[in-house]
Amino acid sequence: ELEQQAKFEREAAVADSEATPTFACPDSFMRALPHRALHEGGHTPSPALAGISSRDDLPKLLNWLNLRGEGAELGVWQGAFAQPFLQKSQLSVYHLVDYWGGPNGNTNLQMTHKALERYTGRYRVHKMLTTEAVHKF
Repeated sequence: ELEQQAKFEREAAVADSEATPTFACPDSFMRALPHRALHEGGHTPSPALAGISSRDDLPKLLNWLNLRGEGAELGVWQGAFAQPFLQKSQLSVYHLVDYWGGPNGNTNLQMTHKALERYTGRYRVHKMLTTEAVHKF
């Protein structure tokens, strides 16, 4: 068990040392989406993507699709994206997954809690690697 824990910590340290505060859905990706999405071969413009120009607009898309269940963010860092997402979306629970390792890990986790304190009850923190989280959800 100690060997398993040591392996986990080594992998996490490598992952943390290579991590940067980037997001899985950068604005460049959002800008590349067509402004007039096609609807199931009927060539009907979809209003779902009409107002989506950056990742900050993703809650609008979820609301338009009436998605109100649970969502997840992988790689939270300090909660900068989670705060507006919780503010603008109607998700019942937002799962925040990050290892929060390295020398600033605990500080970043505390900053996340501080940024989201007004949303207590609507988010869950999962201190783990993303590779672990994909098997949990």
